[in-house]
Amino acid sequence: MSPQLLQINYMFNGSRADFEREFGPLAAEIAKVPGLRWKIWLVNEAESRGGGSYLFDDEPSLRAYLDGPVVAALKSHPAFSG
Repeated sequence: MSPQLLQINYMFNGSRADFEREFGPLAAEIAKVPGLRWKIWLVNEAESRGGGSYLFDDEPSLRAYLDGPVVAALKSHPAFSG
């Protein structure tokens, strides 16, 4: 199987400092996701936009991440939309 790239974009409420303080610790949990090779976080504080680019080993790893607890928690968090 070939590597799979995932791009996630979202809007966030609050400042970049608030975002980093609340979600910075989540980076360590994301780093443990099976099949994840790397992740780059993107933040545009002026437009309250964020996102990430993720490289996974394969499609099943990518799908497991999208269907897993990290993405579910982010989808339900009031600081994120879109």
